[in-house]
Amino acid sequence: MIFMFIALVVISYSTKSQPNVTSFRLHSGLNAQTFYGTNTTGDKLNLNFVPRFNVGLMIDFPLVSELYIKSGLLFTTKGAKSKNQFPGVDMGVEYNVAYIELPMNILYKAPLQSGHILLGFGPYLSYGIVGSVEYGISTTTVKENIEFSTEYESLNSNELNKLNPFDYGGNIIVGYELKNGVSWQLNTQQGIKKINTVNKLLPSNITFKNRGYGISIEYKF
Repeated sequence: MIFMFIALVVISYSTKSQPNVTSFRLHSGLNAQTFYGTNTTGDKLNLNFVPRFNVGLMIDFPLVSELYIKSGLLFTTKGAKSKNQFPGVDMGVEYNVAYIELPMNILYKAPLQSGHILLGFGPYLSYGIVGSVEYGISTTTVKENIEFSTEYESLNSNELNKLNPFDYGGNIIVGYELKNGVSWQLNTQQGIKKINTVNKLLPSNITFKNRGYGISIEYKF
């Protein structure tokens, strides 16, 4: 669908003014991240947001005047935090997961005063490379590394350190670019892929998906 949309835009605007040049940008941002989905009983997850960050290199590739493909490569961290996730147990859990992420957005740059307002949307693909989960039970804290896999077999239904490395979803971007090439952006990101690993021996209703809201700054060079 995205590629069909791009093709139609290019054809329909082919007679209009020439696009601007390709630009490279250093990117840094802060996010509020969590997981959404369902718990062991099939009820909606109730997890807290946690602060995370992302850095990387982005490229704005022009399609036609004022319309771009915005892509690049980011190192981004995500996660979630919960308290007393299990009824009757004084237990907290916090996830911290790092991904290599490829965003692929359609970006519209509309002139506004001496700069441009930015409006964009599109998909992202991510791959988990490292992570940890920290359990706090009463006064005891235990930290385990995330084990990435698409499925596993265990008779223990509470192995929370298993995650699927693959993630994908969608982005929405709103921002403003100054005349000097510095831009700031607000974004929201909704994961579509279930990131918790499937236990083949004990299927459950647990579903984790990433969700985040953030602000970022980019510098054109």
